[in-house]
Formats: sequence, structure tokens, C-alpha cells
Amino acid sequence: MKYYWCVLACTAIPLVWGADAARVSYHVETVAGSSRIGDGGPALAAQFSSIQGIAIDRLGNLYISDTDNHRVRKISGGLVRTIAGTGAPGFGGDGKPATDAQLNLPYGLALDAAGNLYVADSGNQRVRRITPDGMISTVAGTGKRASSPDGLPPLQTSLLAPRNIAADAAGNLYIAEFEGHRVRLLTPDGKVTTVAGNGVAGFSGDGKSAKLAQLSFPAGLAFDRAGALYIADSGNHAVRKIYADGSIGTVLGRNVATQLYTPVALAFDPAGTIYVGQSSFTVSAFTTGGRWITAAGNGETGFAGDGQSAVSAMLTSVHDLATDQGGNLLIADSIRVRQVDTQGVIHSVAGDGYVHPVGDGEAATSAQLYLPEALALDTAGRMFIADTGTQRVRQVRAGSIDTLAGTGTAGIGTAAAAGLNNPMGIALDRSGNVLVADTLNNRVVSVTLSKTVQVVAGTGKPGVSPEGALPLAAQLLSPRGVCEDRSGNVYIADSGNHRVLRLSPGGILQTVAGNGSKGNAGDEGVARLAQLNAPSACVTDSAGNLFIADTD
Repeated sequence: MKYYWCVLACTAIPLVWGADAARVSYHVETVAGSSRIGDGGPALAAQFSSIQGIAIDRLGNLYISDTDNHRVRKISGGLVRTIAGTGAPGFGGDGKPATDAQLNLPYGLALDAAGNLYVADSGNQRVRRITPDGMISTVAGTGKRASSPDGLPPLQTSLLAPRNIAADAAGNLYIAEFEGHRVRLLTPDGKVTTVAGNGVAGFSGDGKSAKLAQLSFPAGLAFDRAGALYIADSGNHAVRKIYADGSIGTVLGRNVATQLYTPVALAFDPAGTIYVGQSSFTVSAFTTGGRWITAAGNGETGFAGDGQSAVSAMLTSVHDLATDQGGNLLIADSIRVRQVDTQGVIHSVAGDGYVHPVGDGEAATSAQLYLPEALALDTAGRMFIADTGTQRVRQVRAGSIDTLAGTGTAGIGTAAAAGLNNPMGIALDRSGNVLVADTLNNRVVSVTLSKTVQVVAGTGKPGVSPEGALPLAAQLLSPRGVCEDRSGNVYIADSGNHRVLRLSPGGILQTVAGNGSKGNAGDEGVARLAQLNAPSACVTDSAGNLFIADTD
């Protein structure tokens, strides 16, 4: 389990058994990372994890599901604070202040007319309510991963991955059961019914009762000006509408004119334009005049374009959408919230993206880490961290931390100086240099202690190369792990190609495990003929044996 709110702990554990085990004293302490995420300061200087839900109240306050930090946070007057969650995943706190409660991967948010904030507490399989006075309670769900039939009281109704929610003007709450393949309705009088989906994934039912139709992983929900409910039917690449008579129809997607790619988020502006956030790193819009246009994103993943036209900007990952009363569009863009104004210009309104100083030069236990994926220790006592979420490799020396490589922004390109893009594996070579699996740049680089970066394998372009290709001419696909043996051979977990490569000191690159076809066959046979499935890490022992984390 990753503790996304940035605490990385390690300890040396003696290998003892039997009677000796009772005499061993174990001690665990944090050596790098802290829970400082910017509460009390400007929203643009704060750190967020994967933002999966946003909502705006009538006063313009912004609410954010800081999902992997297991918190809900509020931005008011440009300042950010936590309003729910302690940062530790779990379930607890009902009937008490929400800031003392535990959440587990909060997703969608919704506000009702009375100012209550509803949270799809997805990891807890519940929906919870935060009242204006800051108290929290559960309004639906049992905590079990199941989808109960209609007719049970809300607290006895199990929900299967409640993901997105929406509240209408009458106080009804709609819940998208993402893995239950249906949308449920919780009325103010405490009744739970199904409004769309029969619970079986598929696509059917247009023109008929929505309750009998098939949905596939319903996600975002939104209401139009007339109060009709729209559903981002993500697995069907469609947006579907529930009509006044209870029937369902497809209004966008599944045709060339309004083609969609895994829509996950919906929002309407005051004029009636519907916005659709897609997994193609774009937001599209269908105007009241019947035009299907791009509202934000150029289709490339990354962070770029603030202060410019939104349609030429790069979006990292669109998770949720909202609009304010002025018609501005808010986008939950991975670890930031970005706004597209009525003139079509985009800029960030929350989240610094871990680009600004994250504790370098300070005590390591005061620093901010995000998604630390791997670490390595050298003989001098230095610790090196693949700090994936901040696009950096960090080093800890004598309790102080600094950056060895990376700028905080994903570097995209083939040049060594382009920066890192989701570094996920790390190891030390015989010379004391740090080997880094620069995963989304599809290469392995070497970083010296003087911070010089050199590519050792991969062109930077994804692909697969034939045996015998030169290391710098070879193509890799999302390499996630790297290690070295005592002879100086470097092993690369070429995750996307389902194989492990060996780079000899003489510069020969060969496959040592995996035939390139994902699977789990081949035990007791030749390793090159075996099947692997997304190997992500490796290590060698003193005898030269290679161990592979065959992840999937």
C-alpha cells in the first residue's frame, strides 16, 4: 500500500525465528517525508494528490476530494484547509467533527440546497454527509463490497464502488455505483431505489425504462437546466439521459459526430452547454446551438498552457468537472484544479503540482514526497528515492534531503536533459551512480552524484526492439524497475513489453526473461520462453540469481 500523503518509512529487520524472536526489539521511524500539504496557505502553493472530485457552492467556495490523501479540502478566499479526514485511510468518526474522521479514497462530491456536502467515500463503500457545522455521518452504504437490492434502509443498503454523486433541487441524492453498473436514488425520506441500470454491464435499453437498461461503469452525473439527469456511461463511451417518463436514451457518443473516449465527468454551465471530460486528456462541449467542440486540452498528457487558450493546453488527467455561476469551467486535472474562463483561457486555481520547493535543503522528515515508488542505499549511508509523483530523484544525507535529478515537471523528450517522467525504479551501479527507470520516457538513465544525467538504454520512444539492438537505439515500453548484479550487468524490468532485459558492461542488450507475451506460464523452463505480466522490479543476490516482481 502506498501512503500517498508522503511518508516513506523503512527499517532493518533481523531475520530470527523461534525463541530468539521474542528477544528482538523492533523500531520503526519515519526517515523521509511529512504530512505537510499546505493547509492554511494559498491554494496555489498547496499540494494535492489525485483529485477525483470537485464541487462549487453558491458563494464560489471550491471543495476538493484529495483522494489519495484521504481528505476533503475547501478553498475559500484563495486559502485552503482540510474539512474532512485525518489523512490516514480508514473508517470512523460518524457523529463527530469531520476533521477528526477517517475517509478512504473519497471520490465524488455534491452540495445540496441546505449547504450539506456529500462525499462518495469509495474505499469505505459508503456515502457520507458533512453538515454546515462540520459534523459527519453516513447516509448510505454498509461498508461491504456488494450491491443490495432496492427496498432496504439506506444504512442497510450495500453499494458497489460508489464513485460520483449529484444532488437535485429537491434534495434527492443520485449515486453512481461504478462497479454495480447502475445509478441509485436516495430520497430525503430515506428510500433507496434504482433509477438506471439493471446491474449487468452492457449497452442496451435506449427508448425503454432506464431501470431495465444496461450501463457499463457509470461515472459522472449532472443535471441540465430542466432537471434531467445525465450519466457518463464510461464503459460504453457514451452520455445517456434519463427522460421525464423514466426512459433512457443516448445523447452523445457511439457515433462519429460526437465520438467519446471513456467519458468520466459531466457538467452543465448556466447557458445549458454540457461539458464532457474524457480519458483522451480533453474536455469537449456540446453547445445549445448543437455544436460539438473542444473546450480544453490538445489531446496530449502533461501540464502546459496556463494563461493561454484552453484548447491548446495540455491536461494531465481529467477526473471531474464543475461550473460556477459565472460560467467558468473547473477541471480536476490530476494534482491541480484548473479553470477555463468565459474567454476560453485556462489557468490553475489550486495545487502547485509539486513544482515549487518541496523541502530541499531541510530535514528529510519535513520534506514533501508524493508517490515514492522505490529507494536504494549506498555504502556511505545515503538514501536515494524515486519520488515518482514529484518527477524527481531525491537523496537523503545525514538527515537532510535534496533533489538529485528532475525538475518537478514531467520532462518529455529524448534528450538526457529533458527531465524525468514518472521515475519508478532506482538502483546503484558499481561506480556509485544512480540508475533510474524513467518509466514514461521509456528509457533508463544514469545520474551521477554531481547531478549529471546520461541515457544508458532506450530511445525515449515506446516500442519493442529485436534482440541485439544497441542500448541507445533500443525501444522500451514503460520500464518500471532496474537493478545490477556484482558483475556489472544491468537488468531492466521492461514492464510494458512483459520481459526483463540484461545490459552487459560491454553494451550488449539481451532478453533474459519473458517472451513478450503476457501471462504466467513457463515455470521450471527456460526463462526467455516464459511468460511475465508487467514485471515492475528486480533484484539480484550474491550468487547472481535474479528475482523478478511479476506484478500482474
